[in-house]
Amino acid sequence: MNSVSAIFAWDGNTRFSETIGSIKRCEIIKAKAAVMPSGISAGPAGFALIRVSNLWSKQAILDSMKWFSECGADCMLIINSGAPVLNPEGLRRMAACMHDTDASIIYGDYYDILQDGTSRIHPLIDYQPGSIRDNFDFGPAFLINRRFIEDIYKEIGKTSPDLVLGGLYDLRLRLIERDPAYHIPEPLYSCVTDGSSKTSSHFTYVDPRNRMYQLEMEKIAAAHLQRIGAFINPGAEPLVTTGDFPVKASVIIPVRNRSRTVSDAVTSALSQKTTFDYNVIVIDNHSNDGTTDILAKIA
Repeated sequence: MNSVSAIFAWDGNTRFSETIGSIKRCEIIKAKAAVMPSGISAGPAGFALIRVSNLWSKQAILDSMKWFSECGADCMLIINSGAPVLNPEGLRRMAACMHDTDASIIYGDYYDILQDGTSRIHPLIDYQPGSIRDNFDFGPAFLINRRFIEDIYKEIGKTSPDLVLGGLYDLRLRLIERDPAYHIPEPLYSCVTDGSSKTSSHFTYVDPRNRMYQLEMEKIAAAHLQRIGAFINPGAEPLVTTGDFPVKASVIIPVRNRSRTVSDAVTSALSQKTTFDYNVIVIDNHSNDGTTDILAKIA
C-alpha cells in the first residue's frame, strides 16, 4: 500500500481541529506538515511547519515539494480548502487507486456535513483534457503522484515566473501534462460546512479587484498551452480561409440557468461598436429558471 505525506494550509483557525485529528488517525499518513502564511505564530502540534509569504506562491510550492521529497512517501495529500475530515478507508482507497492507475492526481467525491448534523453527497465531475480552468473543483483534499515531483520541481524552479498566487495552479497543470487526473466517483471523506451563504463566483474573473490574480492565471495558462503545443498567438491567421462567412466574428455564449445575468451578458455583447459585422449566438442548455424566456424576448 502506498504511503502518504499530508500537507495543508494552516491559518490558526479552530475549524481545523477535526481535520488535524483525522490526519493523525490515518495510519497511512507517514508525515504531515502545515503551510503557514506570514502572521501566524504557531502551527498545530506534531506537524512540520512550512512558513511562506503567500498561499500558494511559487516559493510555497517549491518548499512544500522539497519537504515532500525528503519524506520519502509515495503520494502527497494536499488539503487546500475547507475543513475536510478524513477517514482511513477513504484515504487508503485513494492511495490504492493511485497505485493502480499511476495517475498524476487522484480526487474523489465527499460528504458535506450540514449544520443540523445531516450529510449529503457532494459529487464532483471528471477531469478531461481541456479542463484548465484555475478553479476546477478537485474537492478540499486530493493526492498527487510522487513519480513526477523531482522533474516538476526542477522545471518550476527554472521556468516559472515569480508567482504570488498561482503556484498550485501551475503545479496542477504541469502534473496533468505528464499523466491524467483520475476521479473516483464515490464519497471518500467528509467536509464540515460553515453554514454561511455564498454568492456565485461564476463571474468573479471580471471583477477589477481580481485583476492581478487574473493576469497571473492567464500567464500560467498560456505557458501550459505553449508547452503542450495548443497555444495560438493573438493575431494569427484564421484556421479556415475558404468558404462564405457572412460575419467576421461570432460571440458564443453557452448558458444554463443564468436568468440573473444572461440579459446583461447578451446586451453587452450586442452593444459592442465595431468596424465589421458580427453576431451573437447563445446556446441554452435546457434552462428551467426563466433563462429561455429572457433569451426569446431579446431575440
